This record gives sequence, structure tokens and C-alpha cells, in this order.
Amino acid sequence: MLKLSSVKVSPSISIKSVLKKLDLTGAKYLLVVSAKNKLLGTISDGDIRRALLKSINLDSKITNLFNKSPTYIDSENLNHSKIKKNLKKLQISYLPILDRDFKLVDIYLENDS
Repeated sequence: MLKLSSVKVSPSISIKSVLKKLDLTGAKYLLVVSAKNKLLGTISDGDIRRALLKSINLDSKITNLFNKSPTYIDSENLNHSKIKKNLKKLQISYLPILDRDFKLVDIYLENDS
């Protein structure tokens, strides 16, 4: 089971570190968060593959690689059936839950109900 802390990364982390974390967690993507826990975006193995195809060095930071318009859940609007449909449609196992200030509160796992 994924834990929130295991899928969070800083925007200043290297590509190599992201690859290691993706491998360790088994997640398809990681949440890029600021020092104040604000969701900045997501980075996936696909984002990394595209960077490598452009010959970007593994020690490069992910700052310009991650998706800055991620899908998320509003903490004040937890519609479980809609969330489950979204997870299935996107073929992902979790979504970030954000408060009104876009701060990361938790993650909604596909097993949650």
C-alpha cells in the first residue's frame, strides 16, 4: 500500500532519484511538492523516458520535466464513485487530495471507499 510520504518529491530532485523512487514504490507517477507541501505537479516514468530520448542527463533536475497541470481531488468534494471512475479511466492507482490552498492533504487509493 502506498503512503503519501513515499510518493512525494521535491522539484529539485534529479531524474535518477525519481527513477529510483518510482522503482522502489512501484507507482506510475510521483507528486512534485513545494517545501510548503503545495502540489506543483506530477512526474511519471513516461516523462522520464521522453527526457532520456532527448539525451537529458540523469543527474539533471526534474524542474522542467514534470506535468504542471495534474489531476487531483478537492478535499471538500470527495465523491467516491466519481473518483473511482476517474482512477479507472486514467489507469492509475491513486490521486492526490488537496485543500483549497492546493496543499497536499492525502492520497486517495483505488481501494479506498
